[in-house]
Amino acid sequence: MGGIIIEINGIDIKNYGAKLLSYSVGAMASTLSYFVGKNTMYPIITDTEIKPRPLSITLVFKGKSRFEVITNISNFSSQLLKKCEIYLPDEYYYTCIMTSISESTEVVATEHMVTYQFDAVRHLPLESEILLKSGILICRSNVQTECIYEVTTSQEIVTVNNITIQNAEGTTIIDGMKKTVTKNGANVYKNTDLISFPVLQAGVNQIDISDNTSVKVSYYPTFV
Repeated sequence: MGGIIIEINGIDIKNYGAKLLSYSVGAMASTLSYFVGKNTMYPIITDTEIKPRPLSITLVFKGKSRFEVITNISNFSSQLLKKCEIYLPDEYYYTCIMTSISESTEVVATEHMVTYQFDAVRHLPLESEILLKSGILICRSNVQTECIYEVTTSQEIVTVNNITIQNAEGTTIIDGMKKTVTKNGANVYKNTDLISFPVLQAGVNQIDISDNTSVKVSYYPTFV
């Protein structure tokens, strides 16, 4: 797919008279914590911190008049004051938070250029897999990835990967992305013994599930 689609309330950037001129995707920053033990030269990694990557896009806005172009830029920019999804010609999606907007450069009265800077996470569309019993889930990410458990059961108490859910009959959603636990839209965090929200490791993951319970696991394949 070519061009760029910015999914803001389902509105394509073409509705703002905008077109992608160029883009640049930077490297994801990472920090490794480690120590070297006594009588050894080999480091032991104790923690890995990964941060969003810088993303820059330059758009050309066109209109019938200078007023129309400036208005389009203003309306478009206001939509970036929230989290947004950007699809680029590299065929990845980027979950973005805008960090800056450049001054508008007037090419001619009816054509202006603006550069937007973001902090971004590179990923593919949401994927889901339903497990009807304990088993293996292969995560296509190459980095640890937050996920969602949708736990459906006829039992009152169930366990999924060491997370115990009380009053579980029905469907409980443990959302590792939004950091919420809900049932029928209500907060039921108190029904669990949750210490940390679920994540998937890159590659093979063992998902242990109580009997008579199914778990829908959803995640965005995410990449360094």
